[in-house]
Amino acid sequence: MWLVASRTLMFLHFAFLAFLFVGGWLGLFWQPLFWAHCLALVYAIVISILGAPCPLTKAEQALLRRAGRTAYSGDFLPHYVWSWLPCRGDEPWLLGGALAAAAAINSYPYARWLAP
Repeated sequence: MWLVASRTLMFLHFAFLAFLFVGGWLGLFWQPLFWAHCLALVYAIVISILGAPCPLTKAEQALLRRAGRTAYSGDFLPHYVWSWLPCRGDEPWLLGGALAAAAAINSYPYARWLAP
């Protein structure tokens, strides 16, 4: 049961990341999603700048330990996403670039909603 919960949380974490990249576009169809995306993007940027641990990562690691598995050390992105890149995965430019890409991809919906 704990392993299923940890995997479910992992998929929710991936869904959050996907929402960071396409949420602004989804907000063109339903305005509350646009505002939810604004909050999600600001949250991701602030937590990254502060270097704070992501609560979803900590919860997933706790669930893995509760399931009797060895929890990965470090953060979600280096473990699941950056690990396939030919770099260490903890370089600041990597996270900054991903957040900048998410903001750039959503620039049109932001311009549409925020323009007078």
